[in-house]
Amino acid sequence: MFILVLMSGREYQITASEYDSFKGKAGVIYLPRLNLTFNMASISSCDDGVATRTVDRTKQLEGVAHDGTRCIKQFGRWFDANGARDESGKLCVELDPDYYPEMKTGILPTPEEYEKTFKFLPDSEWMPQLIGMNHERPIQLEGRTTNQLEKI
Repeated sequence: MFILVLMSGREYQITASEYDSFKGKAGVIYLPRLNLTFNMASISSCDDGVATRTVDRTKQLEGVAHDGTRCIKQFGRWFDANGARDESGKLCVELDPDYYPEMKTGILPTPEEYEKTFKFLPDSEWMPQLIGMNHERPIQLEGRTTNQLEKI
């Protein structure tokens, strides 16, 4: 059994075959057993319900960027795992933090986290999910509080 959580906060228990039926798809999905119709962009998370292990991000050497690019950390910087290597075997293609904003924070989902949760999330939901905060957070501006999205 899998637990499907939508952005509205509603949770549904789905079977492995239901999960496989929409895995990797886009657009509107219908699950007849639950009489449930939802848009793939509205998925907050989908996992097997087993308690996830805590990842020590300081020791993490593999990750996945928001576009699915596999990354490897070398000397504190993230490189494309499929990129060119030099004579000594070190990766040469460093990922651009302007295109990959998650590189600025150094926080990337592990390949397992990506497959379970992040593969289905729109890009705008990545950082809040990784950092573990709500997708909207009040911002203090000149003594006023606003509910605009905070830029990371």
